[in-house]
Amino acid sequence: MVNIAKISCVCYNFGMDKVVFKAQPKKFSNGSYLFMPASVADKSLIDTFCEGYPKTYVTVEVHGSRGNKTYDQVKTVFALCSLLYHVNYGKKPNEEQRRQMYESLLWDFADKEPDIRHPERLVPIHLSRMSVTQASRFINDIFNLIIENCDLDDIQMTQVKELFETFKEHSSHGRYNPCDFNRDGQLYTVEEWCKVNNVSMASGVGGDLEIAHIISKGAREDLRDCVWNFLRLTHEEHIGIQHQKGWQAFLEMFPHLKPRVKNAYDLAGEPYPFKDEK
Repeated sequence: MVNIAKISCVCYNFGMDKVVFKAQPKKFSNGSYLFMPASVADKSLIDTFCEGYPKTYVTVEVHGSRGNKTYDQVKTVFALCSLLYHVNYGKKPNEEQRRQMYESLLWDFADKEPDIRHPERLVPIHLSRMSVTQASRFINDIFNLIIENCDLDDIQMTQVKELFETFKEHSSHGRYNPCDFNRDGQLYTVEEWCKVNNVSMASGVGGDLEIAHIISKGAREDLRDCVWNFLRLTHEEHIGIQHQKGWQAFLEMFPHLKPRVKNAYDLAGEPYPFKDEK
């Protein structure tokens, strides 16, 4: 079996509807091929497409993909829309049902702007016009909704966990992490930050959570209430793993938090003290 670099696939049905996803191609000795979705978000896109066109041929267009690509916020949003619909209605959505779920979530969580015809009325900003920060905030709110309010089975929990970890890894770079700053670009207070970040950043579970300081209060008292220096964790993650086993073991267990931890050291002007092994 030959393992080749990740590629992008475009699938069309004869009506020219299409879906774009990243995949890992594999060639078998018997001459057959397999295109494995590169992520849970990609798998969700394929699931929805295939539900709409069972027992029919599609045209597959393949593009080579070398190196790392930008994290796709749009695919994550629609993967979460599909999952939320499935949890609520017990079946996977078709494209129209997924679009309706997306529209509903926009009204609940997206940033708003004045309606062009009725300036006194606010309407949600769609993903196509959101900034990266606005989209990250929108995604974070959807995750909170699902984790706090949905009764997920084991498969759905795994899907949410994988999507959540990928989202946290890619949203933790740079100075203005949407989990730390409000819509006006101001840092949250500690109380506000806890309300916004109400699931564990490590495991994605809710419940009784604690604040863990990335750079300790003893080392930098001035960062005690600086929210970009915080992790939101369960007691076991905070004390049982981070305190008792140390940061290196913690980051090996939750590697998607490495960018946030390193970013805190960068913002504080401190040298990063941990090994950054891939």
